[in-house]
Amino acid sequence: QVPREVLDAIKDRENFPRLFGEVFGITLPRSPNGRGPVMVRCPRPDHPDGTPSCAVYHDHAHCFGCGWHADAFDLVMERDRVGFREAVRILAAQGRYPLSSLTPEQVQAMQTQREYEDGLTRAATFFHQHLLESEAGMEYARSRWSEEAIRAERIGFADGSPLPDLGNEQARQVAEAVNRWAARVGGAVVYAHRRGGRVVYLSARSIREKKHYNPPGRLAGPKQPYVNAVYSSRSEEVIIVEGQACAITLAGWGFPAVALAGSRPSEDLARLLRGERDVYVIPDADGRTDVQGLAEALGPQIIVVTLPDGVADVNDWARKDGTAEALRDRLNEAPEWLERRITEIAEMPKDRRRDREIEKAFRFIADLSIPAQKRYKKIVKDRLGFNVQEFDAMVREARAKEQEQRDQPDRTEAETPEILEDIPVLHPALDFTDGLAVTTVYLQTKSKQGVSRLPYIVTGGNSRELVRIGDTQMISLAGRQVVLTDLPTSASLKESVRWSYPDIRRYLDGDMPDPREVYLSVEYCFDKYVDFREDGTSDILALWIIGTYLFPLFEAYPYIALLGPKASGKTKVISLITRLAFNAMSASNISSAALFRWVEKTRGTVAIDEAEQLSSRHNPVAQDLRLLLNAGYKDGQPARRVEKSEADQFRVVAFRVYSPKAIASIREPEDVLRSRCIVVRMLRTTTEKGTRIVSESSENWSEIRHGLYCLALTHFEAIRERYHDETLLEGLNNRAAELYRPLLAIAAFLEDEMGVEGILERVRDFARRTVAQANEDSLDDQRTALLLALYRLTEEGDANVTPGEVSRTMTHYLEEGSEITAQWVGYRLREFDFQGRRGRRGRVYQISRQAVEDVMRRYGVSPPQEEQVPDLGSPPIPSTVTEF
Repeated sequence: QVPREVLDAIKDRENFPRLFGEVFGITLPRSPNGRGPVMVRCPRPDHPDGTPSCAVYHDHAHCFGCGWHADAFDLVMERDRVGFREAVRILAAQGRYPLSSLTPEQVQAMQTQREYEDGLTRAATFFHQHLLESEAGMEYARSRWSEEAIRAERIGFADGSPLPDLGNEQARQVAEAVNRWAARVGGAVVYAHRRGGRVVYLSARSIREKKHYNPPGRLAGPKQPYVNAVYSSRSEEVIIVEGQACAITLAGWGFPAVALAGSRPSEDLARLLRGERDVYVIPDADGRTDVQGLAEALGPQIIVVTLPDGVADVNDWARKDGTAEALRDRLNEAPEWLERRITEIAEMPKDRRRDREIEKAFRFIADLSIPAQKRYKKIVKDRLGFNVQEFDAMVREARAKEQEQRDQPDRTEAETPEILEDIPVLHPALDFTDGLAVTTVYLQTKSKQGVSRLPYIVTGGNSRELVRIGDTQMISLAGRQVVLTDLPTSASLKESVRWSYPDIRRYLDGDMPDPREVYLSVEYCFDKYVDFREDGTSDILALWIIGTYLFPLFEAYPYIALLGPKASGKTKVISLITRLAFNAMSASNISSAALFRWVEKTRGTVAIDEAEQLSSRHNPVAQDLRLLLNAGYKDGQPARRVEKSEADQFRVVAFRVYSPKAIASIREPEDVLRSRCIVVRMLRTTTEKGTRIVSESSENWSEIRHGLYCLALTHFEAIRERYHDETLLEGLNNRAAELYRPLLAIAAFLEDEMGVEGILERVRDFARRTVAQANEDSLDDQRTALLLALYRLTEEGDANVTPGEVSRTMTHYLEEGSEITAQWVGYRLREFDFQGRRGRRGRVYQISRQAVEDVMRRYGVSPPQEEQVPDLGSPPIPSTVTEF
């Protein structure tokens, strides 16, 4: 990719108006204020322009009548009848950018970028025309901006209406993503983000829900700031605001402005605003604007402007009583950020924190020009009490520390360790951060030392790279520094990764299987081999498999519990999971001690067949597996095991065991584990599915896994955005919402962006049905009988009862011959949080009527009808009941 500044540098900025006049034989008048734009009649022969509607800026031209747009490249192509590549060479030869520094690949990348921008421009033009024709869109736009601003900024409107042919696939995907989201939220205004007059990004804002939308990074790249129509690189001042609406309002007042629009202060923003000018910042009242980050990126002399009390932002002020004149007064009165920071420091208590802040302030002062330093010398003296000698000493110390930091790479690590701040820490097996996804693969390599398999990181998001992992945890990925949690040297990781190098090469070369087809291929496997009892089960399992490649995005990830009798297909489902899920491993193939390390290193999916062994309280393996399952459901909850060291010393070791897990059992799991599971009930089948065998050759598993890797590395940001959408959880709450939220996010992505119709509602329907079934199955007959017995025993009010009394009463609510021991009753009473004490009759429990009714209500147990209450009398004590 060629940076945009290369495109900008090649253009002859100063002479664009001259080039425009030369190409079209027009003598341009002088700009009224010396900075443009100049309004002329449109030069296009197919646009008879009665009044001047074409604006000629210093670096581009745009006709507001027909939508024609041109920059220096377009003019040279028009004048010399050449293609884009030749236009690049012609302009580069003029001296603005050496031609020799451009490789053929860079020129190709520039041409691809221009084609993409051309497609975005056509999309922006369509959305703008749709706004002008839409009553709802214009009503909203006019409530915020003037008609002139709406047209000058080319604001658009999207509501799902069919798009025209944009001539570029990537631009089409961006426009369709915006359009689908807008249709889902009831319509949205569309903002066209421009650089050098060309559309480089689209964003949108819902007119109902007041939510902003940015296309996923895989489509449009990182978020881009929004530049209003008044702004140019020659503007003597610029105002930075948070939202696009505020920048458009400022354009209506005649102020050049840049909206951060969700982007962060960066070097790119600094390049955009380079030049000698006054830079003002108007933060939003909600505190979202990173003012200090802007000061660090743009310099400490940015001017921070405060709005009147009770005003949220510039757009809000304009709808109340704000005016351009009132804003100009506030701009004139506003202090520089550094001056305001010094005032804040002066009001701090005189302690070590204040000293540190003073040191930070002097780092900024040391970089100022001599006149600015002279001005700040007086400010520091008046507010901090520093005399001239102290001020000069602080400046010298700040410069010395800065020089020391610059020299840091030449010094040994042992001498001065470097403190790392704001560097992403990523798990090499699978992890995600803003604009970057990583996973580790082991590839066969040959060197002088021989043949070996070595770890490489594959990246996704804003880049597709294959990077060798060396012997250091700090590594450069996609042009940024990241820290790996540890080095992937585990042999088990080599065995777990099942993404072949030819498939990785396809991905690096741009291959992107359709996510819809990826989902359908996984769903097809489950539907082909297994006869499920519940409709929609294959959908749920397919989404769960996709989620195993994305689960670090989520705060918790559900387990799958396959429950049913023998020969009901549970083992077949486990076999499908181990072939499809991320780094999947059967727990039976590895010792319990090694399993904890394997999960921590690989973040792999654990499949446990015949999980009824987990109920054993005396089996140490079962205890380890229960620990793994109880700790591995939520991120950030380590499992702690006592292990013996080489020196025969015992120590507690914490393992990060958060990962997807699936269990198969003929018996119900215990309550704690069941609450972490999406339960899939299995039945024996008589169809041909029961005879189909899952083998290594029965499907092209590697091709399906390739699609799953590509989907996760490319679309993770879109899925993460939906994960935080509360509207997904309609009709679900508490643990059910937590269980199904990741699957709902993936389903929403597939439906909204990939056209998988009805998948979101199918997941919701499955969730509602299984939650209702879980409520019905939440108590077995014995526990239900226990609550009914307690209800009967407290009929006269609160009562003190023994487990024996409860067990005798329970016999009237159970089938004849059922045997319940007093010991069982004692355990269950404590399970329901009824506390006992030792008495003359053994352990006695104080049971309140209110507590019994509360428990029955929570578990959906209805009190017995009056006429159904049996005559208790004095039933004989079963021989198996013993009091204690």
